[in-house]
Amino acid sequence: MKRIAALVLLLPMLAGCGTQSIYSEYREIDNLELIQTIGIDSDGELVTTTAATGVKKGTEPTVMTTSARTVNQALNEMQGYTSKKYIFFGHTRNFLIGEEAARCDIEQYLEFVEKIADVRLTTNLFIVKGGMAKDLIAEVGNERATVTELLESLEQDLESTSSGKVFTCGEVIERMAFGGCSLVAAIEAAEIEEIVSGANPYTVRAAGFAIITEEGKVEFLDMELSRAVCLLLNMTDSDIIEVANGQGDWVSFRLGQCHTEIKPVFSDTKLESVNIQTDISVSLDESYDTDIQDPEVEAFLQEELARLQLGRIEKVLEFSKQIDEDFLEIGRMIEISEPVKFSKLVGDWKEEFKTVRFDIQVSVDIERN
Repeated sequence: MKRIAALVLLLPMLAGCGTQSIYSEYREIDNLELIQTIGIDSDGELVTTTAATGVKKGTEPTVMTTSARTVNQALNEMQGYTSKKYIFFGHTRNFLIGEEAARCDIEQYLEFVEKIADVRLTTNLFIVKGGMAKDLIAEVGNERATVTELLESLEQDLESTSSGKVFTCGEVIERMAFGGCSLVAAIEAAEIEEIVSGANPYTVRAAGFAIITEEGKVEFLDMELSRAVCLLLNMTDSDIIEVANGQGDWVSFRLGQCHTEIKPVFSDTKLESVNIQTDISVSLDESYDTDIQDPEVEAFLQEELARLQLGRIEKVLEFSKQIDEDFLEIGRMIEISEPVKFSKLVGDWKEEFKTVRFDIQVSVDIERN
C-alpha cells in the first residue's frame, strides 16, 4: 500500500502540467529545419559536410555546407546558419560519402553514424563514384525534385530492375564487422540528354556497387556485374534480358523467379570446392520473327541465356578474388550452413578464399505465356 501511495504522489510529476514537460528539448515542428540528406567529403585534413532539406511548395531546398576536423563539429556549426530554426537530423534518409572521403577513412564516418543519436542506422548509404557528395547535392536538387526524392526514385528503380540494392548504414556496419568489407550502392551525377524546358539538366544515376573495406580500399562493380551480384545474393525482382537469336535479330525476355544456392563441399577439414547452382525462369517479351515454338530454337535461346548469366557470375567471382575481398559473404554463408566444418578449416577464410574452386551451374526455364 505504501508503494501504491508513493506512485500516486508521483503521477502529477510524470504527466506534466503547466510549463513542466518530460521532454526538455521539445520544439514545434514549424521551428525545425528537417535535414533529409547528408553528404560527407574529406581532403585528408578537414571534413566537409553538406546537408539538404526537403522542399515546401514553391521553394527550393536549403543546402548548407560546413568544414571542421570532425563530422560532429561540422554539423554542429550548421546551427549557426539560421537564427529562427533548429536544424534537426533525426529525419535524415540518405548518407552520401564522396569517393575520396571513403578512401580516407570510411570507418570513421560509419562509427559516427553508429554512435551519434541524431542519425539513424536505417539511413541509406551511398558512395559518390568519381566525385564529391557536396557537388552532387548542389547539382541535382531543385524545387521540382530534391536530391532526396531523386535518391528515393533511384532506389525503387534498382529494386525493380534487379541491377543493385541500397544498403542502410546499419547493414554496412554489420557486414564490415563480420568480413571486413561491404557492398554499398554507388551513384553519380549525370546530365540529362533531352532537357525538359525549365528542368534541372542533372539527375542522380546508379553506378553499380562500391566495395569498401576497413583499410580504405574502394573498388567498383559496373551495372552489368551488379546484376550478377543481385542474382548470387537472391536480390532479384524483375529485369529485361536480351540475347541474339543466331539469325541477326534480338529476343527480349523478362526475368521471373530466380534462386541461387551456394553449397560447400568438404573433405574432412579441407574445403574441396563451393558449388553454385542458379535457377532462372524467364518469360518471352519480344521475339520478332523468332519461332520460339521450335524446340531447337528454344534450346538455343536457353543456352544463350545461361551462358550470359554464367559469364557474369564468373566475372564477379574472379573480381572478388582479384581484389582479395569476399564481398559476397560466401564465407559467412558456409559458416552458417556448416559451422563445425568451417571452424576446422586449416587456415583462416581470407587465405582459403584465394584458392577455393567454384563450380557454377546455371539452368534457364522459358515460361510460355
